[in-house]
Amino acid sequence: MGCAKKRINPTVANHVNRNFTAEFTKAVIKAVRYLPPPWKPNNRGRKGHDPQTVAIGCLLKVGFNQTYNGIEAHIKDSETLRQHCPVLPGHSMIQRGMKRLSITYICKVMNRVTRFLVAVRIAHSKMRVHNIIMNSFRDVAFGYLTTIGATR
Repeated sequence: MGCAKKRINPTVANHVNRNFTAEFTKAVIKAVRYLPPPWKPNNRGRKGHDPQTVAIGCLLKVGFNQTYNGIEAHIKDSETLRQHCPVLPGHSMIQRGMKRLSITYICKVMNRVTRFLVAVRIAHSKMRVHNIIMNSFRDVAFGYLTTIGATR
């Protein structure tokens, strides 16, 4: 029936997921700020939320595949988002924004997010390769030392 799944250290998995969440959030903010607003705010009535801030919430909902309440909790807890957006939308505003967002806008932003994440990966790849080489060298050296009876 196939191979068993390899166990991943939970602390490492949590650290990787936390880093990905922060990088993805920064990339979505950067992409939405780069593109024009998805809709123009109405001049009548009470002033609503910024369309770009609502679009960020909607795109994070799509990207993280969460419910409206889940993404509201995630947005309220996010340090990265609080630094860039002074007023954060609630779950009802994100739901209204999802109705107003077009598929083409979502595709444009996600294409730009992919470009940003690839650029970040390329920029950090030299440092990662160095760290991987050093960690593998350390593991090989530790394995050799344990086979000959020495300890760390």
